[in-house]
Amino acid sequence: MPVRPFRRPSMTDDFSSDTSTTGLLTAGGSATGNFEAPSGGYVTNDRDWFKISLQAGTTYLFTLTGKADGAGTLADYSYSSLHLFNSAGEAQASLSSARYYLPPLTQFTPTVSGIYYLEASLTGYLSGSYTVSASYPAADDLPASTATTGVISIGAPGRGVFERADDVDWFKFHAEAGQHYQIRADGDDNRSYGSVQAYDAKGKLLPTNAGVIESATDADFYVAVTAHGSGAYTATATTLVDDYSGNDSQPGHLTVDAPAKGALQYDGDVDRFTLDMVAGTIYSVTIQNTGAVASGHSANLLLRDPAGNNAFDYGAISSTAKIFSFAMKAKTTGTYTLDVGDANNATPQTGSRSYTLSATAAEDDYADTRDAATKLAVGATMSGKLQMARDVDMVKLELTAGLNYAFTAPSDTSSGVQVALYAADGTVVHKGSGSTISFGMTPTTSGTYYLAASAAFSANTDTPANRSYTIKTSLDADDDYSANTSTTGVLAVGGAIKGMLGQGGGDRDWIAVTLEAGTAYVVDLEADSSVQLSLKNASGTELANGFAMNFAGPPPHTRLPQYTPTTSGTYYVEVASASEAKGSTYQLHLTKAVADPVPGNDNAHAGALTYGQQVQGTLASAGASDVFKITLHADESFSIYLSSPQLSGAAGQQTNGPTLQIVDSAGKALRSYADVSVPQELRLGFLSGAYGDYYVKVVNAGAAPAPASYTLKALLGIAGDDISGQREYASALDLGQLVKSQIHSSLFDTDTFKVHVTESGVLTVDLGASDGAVTLSVFAGTALDPIKAISQSVDAGHTITRYAAGSAGDYYLTLSTPANKPVPAAYEIKATFGSGDITAPLLSAASIVSGATGVALHPKLTLTFNEAIAAGAGLALTDDHGVAVKAADGAALFSASGNALQLDPHVNLRPGVTYTLALPLGSVLDLAGNRYAGHTAYTFTTASAATVGGSGNDLLTGNASGKKIDGGAGIDTAFYDDSKGALDISLQKGQATVSQHGATGGDTLTGVERLLFPNHALALDIDGHGGQAYRLYQAAFNRTPDLGGVGFWINALDKGITLKEVAQNFLISDEFKKQYGDGVSDHDFVTNLYTNILHRAPEQGGFDFWTNGLHKGVERAEVLYNFSESAENQAALLPVIGQGFAYTPYG
Repeated sequence: MPVRPFRRPSMTDDFSSDTSTTGLLTAGGSATGNFEAPSGGYVTNDRDWFKISLQAGTTYLFTLTGKADGAGTLADYSYSSLHLFNSAGEAQASLSSARYYLPPLTQFTPTVSGIYYLEASLTGYLSGSYTVSASYPAADDLPASTATTGVISIGAPGRGVFERADDVDWFKFHAEAGQHYQIRADGDDNRSYGSVQAYDAKGKLLPTNAGVIESATDADFYVAVTAHGSGAYTATATTLVDDYSGNDSQPGHLTVDAPAKGALQYDGDVDRFTLDMVAGTIYSVTIQNTGAVASGHSANLLLRDPAGNNAFDYGAISSTAKIFSFAMKAKTTGTYTLDVGDANNATPQTGSRSYTLSATAAEDDYADTRDAATKLAVGATMSGKLQMARDVDMVKLELTAGLNYAFTAPSDTSSGVQVALYAADGTVVHKGSGSTISFGMTPTTSGTYYLAASAAFSANTDTPANRSYTIKTSLDADDDYSANTSTTGVLAVGGAIKGMLGQGGGDRDWIAVTLEAGTAYVVDLEADSSVQLSLKNASGTELANGFAMNFAGPPPHTRLPQYTPTTSGTYYVEVASASEAKGSTYQLHLTKAVADPVPGNDNAHAGALTYGQQVQGTLASAGASDVFKITLHADESFSIYLSSPQLSGAAGQQTNGPTLQIVDSAGKALRSYADVSVPQELRLGFLSGAYGDYYVKVVNAGAAPAPASYTLKALLGIAGDDISGQREYASALDLGQLVKSQIHSSLFDTDTFKVHVTESGVLTVDLGASDGAVTLSVFAGTALDPIKAISQSVDAGHTITRYAAGSAGDYYLTLSTPANKPVPAAYEIKATFGSGDITAPLLSAASIVSGATGVALHPKLTLTFNEAIAAGAGLALTDDHGVAVKAADGAALFSASGNALQLDPHVNLRPGVTYTLALPLGSVLDLAGNRYAGHTAYTFTTASAATVGGSGNDLLTGNASGKKIDGGAGIDTAFYDDSKGALDISLQKGQATVSQHGATGGDTLTGVERLLFPNHALALDIDGHGGQAYRLYQAAFNRTPDLGGVGFWINALDKGITLKEVAQNFLISDEFKKQYGDGVSDHDFVTNLYTNILHRAPEQGGFDFWTNGLHKGVERAEVLYNFSESAENQAALLPVIGQGFAYTPYG
């Protein structure tokens, strides 16, 4: 049998689901049908069409009834629905108001007269007969406005009738000051009901709305009752007993150290308390459940400052949490309001939920910002408590460069306490906790520093804390020598001096030495391996640093390379701890270099060395050296072979006997990158820097017998060129200077130029080369990542690229050749700089105005400026708690293009939250480097979630703690924040359950089609647009859908595009043609559908049915989506998507 649309081939059906149906229905009449279950226990997926003639502009009501209404044998309405199609078989938008347990009801007003088709459908494990009817709605009894004649009062219910699916009836209600009322609307059939919303006397919707009215004064209100079903209903008002008002009419009063008691006495109850706070004081507020709590109920706590702004909001204190506390530091002095509310408006609360509310106050022992920090003298102790999870205690100290300071905390200090030291500009000098909480340091500059204590671990919510700490500050008593020119350490030539590095770590000692110009000196250090050695001038500039020598026997030795000053005077040998570990004792020796009777023991008398040449020599004494000069090109790799009878053949440089060192003309040593040793021979590989002369030094190290003979040989590896690729050897490129050169190798050759600019502005680089033969990267200073180009243009073989130079300094231009391009690759390069523009960029427009509300949860914000701009530093997006929004996988939130700055959070923001876009000075630059100096903050508030589902596409929120959420009609989405813990989600019989991972209970969702999380989304409507898009995508491409692709087509179906149109788009795609073939016959097309969708060979009846249909003009798109929606394919994919599936929302 053929695979007919949406049914298993073996199923017998009373009516077809297309325009050829024999089912007939007349306006004002009814017709009967039957939902047939397929054999084998499969899911019923039956759709019956009824032909009906409708008049344009006339409103019709269509209903489906079964056993419960004496109109058939269908026992349950849970899986049945009604839909309208026009004469072309295209779906029509209609309005439904019933719930899954009510008879399906849909309302339709055609715009064109003609033939239409009513579809009765059922998907589920049910079957049975039913009746469909078409009727005209009666005239509306009550308007949806303040002109209503309907009145409700206590003891006098209001009566009404839901005549239409979109019926909304208003009733007038008078409330007395301080009273609490609840309004309900129940259908006479005990099934239908009305959702209730309250409006003030002017018809403005009340902000807190769950059918509860609480007025501070005697006032009139209006109650809107929205249809969920049809027929007569009764609206009743009852008086609720409440201890405190939810507004300022009768609030409770909470005072410090004086607990207040209360109870949440009905669904949606809110109790307000006032609490007087003083700015700068830390307050802790605790709520404790003292009575039974209904299953699924949780509490809200909302604290507002005197201006009415949210100061703290925690929306899901679960029923199992008997006690919850939060802490905050008051920013302003005045009366705050604290609202305690029932977070569940759906599940009835049996009895009162009693609680006790209490507050404590404590002065903050230290300021929490650098601006407010008080001064602490060195030698004093900072002792305090971290009074809440995000408490920061800060003091400022004046420290002197070159002196060693110790910051000591007791060893039993809690690991939850972190201590940090900051420089005046906010740079972190030290940060540690636990074993690294105590530390020592020697400042390089004098000035103000900031010492801070805070929690070692970040927290999302400020909860009370009580972590004590003590930090003793001191000028290190063990510091024998300072690290400045006032040091008392003096070392004479031929002498020795002992010292000790401070026990706190971070110590640096300066030892003064007097050196004569033209005389070579050697400094030798005896200490452990954690000590560093260097030579500096009086301003702290490093002239030479040490390398390990490891002379025979402990302790290890470090020696400065032989140094010959050009100017006589006082120099300073620095001995420093290599880490923050505790220091050690050391001993320094200063000697003049021993004169070698053999010529070539210094650079001025160096012997010549060339590639392939072998030279021999003898080192006459211990410590003697021979020097050879070799000329190298830039970035040249080469090897030096050193052989001697005194070399043992062990790997690496020897502690005794001839050793090697190669330095450039400035005295900087080259590091070896290859180390191979054979008996009595050492082979070392090196890479040169810039083009020029280098000096190979052979030194008789350690206590080796003298004389020591040796043989030296240099071998070329890969030849270099004229320009180095290393930044430290970069060729200087003057602004406006044109340089011509070439890249010689795509694997080993890069050329780097250094350009210096004296101010911020625009750096323009003109690179002339064959198309794609040479690539350019520009780096600022020591940055590892290249600067992004502002703009780029190509003209006559020249690529003109512009970069924003944000500050004065050195910029490096690195050129290379791709591996697939021929070499050598010639180029010419010139750099220019412009800074004539001194006008800051101005913000001219924004796609979302500052202060906007109702912004989408995934906004794309564009700020437009009056000129082209580049993104600078400091851009950030934070929520109302100051927490920065971060995109998954480190994606950038901000990008600049032309004169537009674009924000894409890459995550879904939380509903109803105010976000701030920080635009500090320097965050936006124009192309001349001028900094935007306008408003530094830009705010918007995301769309608030609805309190109850309505007839539209609603956004709701859940907390996985027992809510019952009914989305109502439309395509509804529930937002859940799973960033604080994993959630378990299950889907059964059209209802979803969302619970905390491992918990037994959670939220129950009905009529909710989608779930949205900060970093992902889940489609639950497997029988709706979500499932249709997934199945059609899978059918078309025979693979799991891409998250973004299926999200795109779900959105398209939500917007009204038909499934056939989606199928047509798949048919013309390149991937479909590759999967099914391009230009294939009907025979092969149908065969491929069976293979790729149903994964089996076609049965003859079904094959004949579809090929005959194609021969008669049935479109291939229609055949594709019928296979996709066939019961067989739906059953096959049910294990895959039956519990919902992930997708990426479009737009």
